[in-house]
Amino acid sequence: MTIGSTPARDLRLLWSICAGAFLLRLATGWLLPNINHPDETFQYLEQAYRLITDRGMVPWEYQVGARSWLLAWLITPVVAIAHAISPDPAILRGAVILFLSLLSTTIVPAAWRIGLHSGGRRAAILAALLAAVWCEVVLLSTHMLADSISAIPLMAALAAGIRGKEASIREIVLAGLLFGFAIVIRPQLAPACALAALWIAGIRPGPRWGMMIAGLAGPILSLGVTDWISWGAPFHSIATYLHVNAAGIADIFGTAPPYAYLTREAAMWGLALPLIAATGLLGIGRAPLVALLALTVVATFSAVPHKEWRFIYPALPLIFTLCGIGTARAIDWLSRRQPGGDPRRLVIIVGAFWLAVSAMIGAGATMRPYWLQNTSQIRALDLASADPKACGLGIAPSSYWTDTGHARIRADMRLLAATPADAPHFNYLMLTAGLTPPPAFAALGYDKAVCFPRGVCLYKRPGECRPSGRELTAPPGPEVSARLKALGVL
Repeated sequence: MTIGSTPARDLRLLWSICAGAFLLRLATGWLLPNINHPDETFQYLEQAYRLITDRGMVPWEYQVGARSWLLAWLITPVVAIAHAISPDPAILRGAVILFLSLLSTTIVPAAWRIGLHSGGRRAAILAALLAAVWCEVVLLSTHMLADSISAIPLMAALAAGIRGKEASIREIVLAGLLFGFAIVIRPQLAPACALAALWIAGIRPGPRWGMMIAGLAGPILSLGVTDWISWGAPFHSIATYLHVNAAGIADIFGTAPPYAYLTREAAMWGLALPLIAATGLLGIGRAPLVALLALTVVATFSAVPHKEWRFIYPALPLIFTLCGIGTARAIDWLSRRQPGGDPRRLVIIVGAFWLAVSAMIGAGATMRPYWLQNTSQIRALDLASADPKACGLGIAPSSYWTDTGHARIRADMRLLAATPADAPHFNYLMLTAGLTPPPAFAALGYDKAVCFPRGVCLYKRPGECRPSGRELTAPPGPEVSARLKALGVL
């Protein structure tokens, strides 16, 4: 019995892997809450929350129009539903994790299709398994970042067009559409998408180019319309983003040499590096397009001086899809060498081995800090929000606004800069960076409620909050502010 062109047993297996991927993302996202980068709060979640509640901080990117509203709009329905259910920030966080877990799980059937075309059933199983469980992919999959979201249409586009010259009109148009979404979400993926589009549509201009361009046009036009509606000019966010970053704004936050991503991944993978390299190289013979796309993504971001690990996230599902295909190729070779063996048993053993490798790397010293990054701040904000008498939360130093956000506190609470003069306007105080409260706070009745690891402490006082006070804001740093003013955009 088959459903479409996929045997029912394979369909059940694929659904099982998808279910496992979803539950793994959901469990780790909920049990190990963390913030990988302030962007996931302030560029997307906070802005969606601001649309729903009219409360929220506005970072400089949204003051000058250097960010598209597309991703904030994507998450807005989730924020609206969670806010309608409860003002509890834990409910909102859970809803976002649920949504992103579902969204990220779609890379699993994409990896299956890529593996199936490139190496057959075993390659499909192993590619889907690695896309489902690899620790780095799982970690960032529940974070609302352009990097993690853009990986989803990128993988889907490759799956749609994986047949290359044999791809149908529908597959080419769909690939173009999905490449377009990857580009508008993360414009730095344009070189990789362009190379893949040429691979699928052909080097020479022809009807297939028209199909690909037709697909690409929709998302790109949607970005233009979105910017026109939100910023008053088509493609305003892209033009402003390029303008400010050409002046070196990103470099203010740090630079690294071109090989930084390679050395970081080598440190992350440790003893598993030879296995990943060997299976990846084996996979290139059967899936050169996957390798080309992954290498182009890494090369593009390696050429940019400012580097963050999350930037190359779109390459990770591709790399481990390639490893799955390469592993299947190794199993095929072993099966031919030992005709009496059971390849199905070998697939199970090798799959379990990959699971163990992923678990060991995920629990290793290099990755462990990422699972716990800003967890203390989340716990402190949750604890303050759980007290029905909490009416305001002061943050000290106020420069640590990046650890907070209105979307991460109860909807009826206020978020303020913590100074003794403003103390009557809040009854909870969160100190970060290992600070101790000034004597003035103790004189006002603040007692320690609880301290969390990494220098985060929560204090509270009896009584209510006065209105007004100095609301917490999201100002750019002095050097960024000076550069933006020199450019005439702030």
